Amino acid sequence: MPPALSWIIGCTMLKNLPIASRLLVIVALAVVGMVLMGGAGLTLVRNSLFDERENMTRVVVDASVSLIASLHERARSGEMSEEEAKIRAVKQIKAVRFGANDYVFIYDSTGTVIFLPDEKMIGQNRIDLKDSHGTPLIRNIVTIGMAGGGRTTYSYPKAGGTKPLPKISYVKPYPAWDWVVGTGVYVDDIDDAFFRHLGLMSLVGAGTLLLTLGGAFLIGRGITGPLGHVTGAMERLAGGDLSIQIAETDRKDEIGRLARALETFRTNAREIERLKREQEESRERAESQRRAAMGALADRFQSSVAAIVGAVTDGAQRMREAASGLVRVAETTGDQSAHVAASSEQASANVQTVAAATEELAASIAEIARQITQANTIAGKASEDMVQAQGIMSGLTEAARRIGDVMDLISGIAAQTNLLALNATIEAARAGDAGKGFAVVAGEVKTLATQTAHATGDISAQIGAIREASASAASAIEAIGTTLRDINSTSSAIASAVEEQGATTRDISRNVDQAAQGTLQVSQTISNVRDNTWATRQAAEDLRSASETLFEQIVRLRDEVDGFLSHVRAP
Repeated sequence: MPPALSWIIGCTMLKNLPIASRLLVIVALAVVGMVLMGGAGLTLVRNSLFDERENMTRVVVDASVSLIASLHERARSGEMSEEEAKIRAVKQIKAVRFGANDYVFIYDSTGTVIFLPDEKMIGQNRIDLKDSHGTPLIRNIVTIGMAGGGRTTYSYPKAGGTKPLPKISYVKPYPAWDWVVGTGVYVDDIDDAFFRHLGLMSLVGAGTLLLTLGGAFLIGRGITGPLGHVTGAMERLAGGDLSIQIAETDRKDEIGRLARALETFRTNAREIERLKREQEESRERAESQRRAAMGALADRFQSSVAAIVGAVTDGAQRMREAASGLVRVAETTGDQSAHVAASSEQASANVQTVAAATEELAASIAEIARQITQANTIAGKASEDMVQAQGIMSGLTEAARRIGDVMDLISGIAAQTNLLALNATIEAARAGDAGKGFAVVAGEVKTLATQTAHATGDISAQIGAIREASASAASAIEAIGTTLRDINSTSSAIASAVEEQGATTRDISRNVDQAAQGTLQVSQTISNVRDNTWATRQAAEDLRSASETLFEQIVRLRDEVDGFLSHVRAP
């Protein structure tokens, strides 16, 4: 596991431990640190002693080899023989003693003893000698020595003893004589000293551990006890109990600061609770005042809208009745126009008869007089019809004017309704969330007022069309009057021509032609009057349909207002 991950896991585990357990962890870490430091110190001391013993053996071996080398040099100089030099070297090595009773030994490269304090072993080959652990100690001494020298370890009994004890040796070769010179020292006293120090440090560590545990226990009790009081108070506060008394507030440490902070929290919680109660009471009073204000506003709105809706309803009813009357007038005008057209056709036929009679003028003057009299009668009848048509068209124009006045009244009512809807929307916005429903209904009222304004606009357009048609019909009737007057004049001329038939037959024929053209014009004019009358009737039908639509919209507006007021008055 990576060290960083192990550290994170360790920190996570420590977060979940109680404070007493954390103190025990600190003690355990301190003990582990002491053990590690003591072990490291003892190990360093032990290694230092080993190094000291090794250095001592090295100095002795180096001195012995130097002694042998000096004797060898004397032998080579001829002062003595080499054999004598070896004997002297062994004697001098035999005299070397150091430590308790340590000595120098010499082996040759085959493992044969050159010198040992035990003279019985001199000359023996001990290459295969092994210690109690199976280590070939002589072979290792010879091998390391012939390789240039060095340290070796093994177990070997002391002189006069049988128990193998640990020993270190340092060996060095003297190649000229094929010797390996070495010495060894026992290190069992080093291990004894190591274990004595280890026991002493263990006793000191145990005492320190007991003192540390006792101190940690007392410190833990001094922390966990007051903390338990504070956490218990916190749990009761979390449960809503604000009547508790906070302990440990007189302490000067962190627990005291925590207790004082908790006391401040309890005081603030009480203040918040009091403010909540006051806020709830204020909210209830505001809600009661809002309901009263909304009720009063609804009453005022109902009074205003009821009056407006009543006025609009009456106006729509009157407009519907006026439209129905206009339809009846248009139907009557159409029937009379048809009658005038028939009379005009009859007049045209009579003029044709006059034309035929003109051709026979010389034979039947009396017949011409009769036809002229009949033409005058028809012209008089047409004049009477023309006067009646003028009266009808005047009534139609007056009805269209009254309808226009009603439309102006409805437009004013729609504008006032739109203004009231706008005021209601503003009041709803001031009311906030409580006026959202009021705002929706006010929007519907405003939409209905807009639709009413559009409908009145359409009706006004239809009324304009009726006025234009009435003006056209009046012009046509005026033309008919002019034509009838021409017919009367023509009839008079014909009468004069009859009296003077003998002198001006051609004048009579010309006048008859003019009369034929006049009757044709009368027929065309009457046809136009009939068409305009049908257009007037269609406009009146549209006006009646628009008034019925307006009446339905007013009824819907009244229902929406009633629903809106019910919603506003609801608690």
